[in-house]
Amino acid sequence: MLKKIRIILEMIKFEHTIFALPFAFTGALLAARGVPSWDKVLWIAVAMFGARSAAMGFNRWADRAFDAATCIGCGACVAACPNGSAMLFTAAKVSHLALLPQGQAERERRVLAMVEQMDAEAFGSCSNHGACDAACPKGISIDFIAQLNRDYIKAALSYAPHAVTAGAA
Repeated sequence: MLKKIRIILEMIKFEHTIFALPFAFTGALLAARGVPSWDKVLWIAVAMFGARSAAMGFNRWADRAFDAATCIGCGACVAACPNGSAMLFTAAKVSHLALLPQGQAERERRVLAMVEQMDAEAFGSCSNHGACDAACPKGISIDFIAQLNRDYIKAALSYAPHAVTAGAA
């Protein structure tokens, strides 16, 4: 838990917020036509830190889909895995679309089909060695495998293939 908090705090970039504070305070000076009260200065600082923190957190969440999309399918992850697993590649492809709003319509069907195809091609399951993560030239995180596993379990428990009909409008 502390590791996740540290990672989130690293993503916020407080130095950017501190850089922007003089501009906010200058705007307050101009709006107040003089020196604003200390309580307003305090609220401006709180608003700047809050808004920037929320924006940076959202930005990182939005970038995850693009991080997954950088997979070039080179196979370095499969070659590095002692189990010959293609899960990092599969997870990157599934997560790329699953993290975008446009990919939600077929999210469950996609994860089931991709894992089924991976099994049909006789690739092994993830062995959690992390060799794929280290070997990936694009730096795709093993966290995407965890996302794939969550999506797969959810889809396997809730997907009803008879509810989806081809050509239905």
